[in-house]
Amino acid sequence: MATLHNNAVPSIPAGGATRGVFAGGVDPSYPVTNIVYITIQTLSGSTAFGSLSVTTGMATGVSAAGRGVIAGGYTTNSMVVTKLMTYITILSGGNSITFGNLPNHSQSASGFADATRGVFVAGQYGIVDGYNTHDDINYITIATTGNASAFGTLARSVNKEGAGCADATRGITGGGTAYVGGWQYFNNIDYVTIQTTGNSTDFGDLDTGHTTMAACADATRGVFAGGYDAPTDLIQYVTIQTTGNATSFGILGLSQGRCSGLADNTRGVFGFYSNMHYITIATTGNSNSFGNFASNYDSHLNRASCWG
Repeated sequence: MATLHNNAVPSIPAGGATRGVFAGGVDPSYPVTNIVYITIQTLSGSTAFGSLSVTTGMATGVSAAGRGVIAGGYTTNSMVVTKLMTYITILSGGNSITFGNLPNHSQSASGFADATRGVFVAGQYGIVDGYNTHDDINYITIATTGNASAFGTLARSVNKEGAGCADATRGITGGGTAYVGGWQYFNNIDYVTIQTTGNSTDFGDLDTGHTTMAACADATRGVFAGGYDAPTDLIQYVTIQTTGNATSFGILGLSQGRCSGLADNTRGVFGFYSNMHYITIATTGNSNSFGNFASNYDSHLNRASCWG
């Protein structure tokens, strides 16, 4: 539900989500404002949705009950990071509207949501912050505009988090990177109970350390795809209510270190460069082509994603 590349998984409505939205991103090296959407169960390209109120790359998206919230990201360049949150009505289209602010400027956080609450995990405050690491977790009530509140802390301190997803009650976040005498990439997965504030708890491990991954989920299974230390084409999954290490799911059509993910209650869609690929979340296997983003202007990386 991105970053940009990070993604959030809302509680799936009874009829399933129908529309997925990709917002902002980097094309090819500067952030953009465009928002596009897809119909998740229809293989096709993207369609114009509207514009963000600020240019945003490496933002984070969460969504529930038809509303998507895009939080943080860098604006004119990687040294200017925002704490702004804006929102869209997913089935209506149009430009984003001011929602509130995060406690800190943040890019490359992970995010997830249940039916009412969105959670943002450990983003980078900006290049001007140097290589400092952070462990803050913050939350919002998606239906009510306002500033984010403190949720707890992540069990590890990161420079950039990997990706997050959720079922109806539990949110998980995995990967991340920190600069400690050189870049270190984490394979940790942690979880929280979304309606109970507090610190994260160890869940298990990814295959190896990654950051800037995509993630999505159905009602039981969370899926992580791509990722960077070196770009990978690996897709792996966990059962969200059962702690343990991730298991191989299949491969993406392209090794990709910066991608975004979204899902309804059966299908996950990953966007990277000008391409979109999909999986059936309950059935392991390689991804298949979904379609292309509508134009070169849409072929960017580090998008936020949400759906409803």
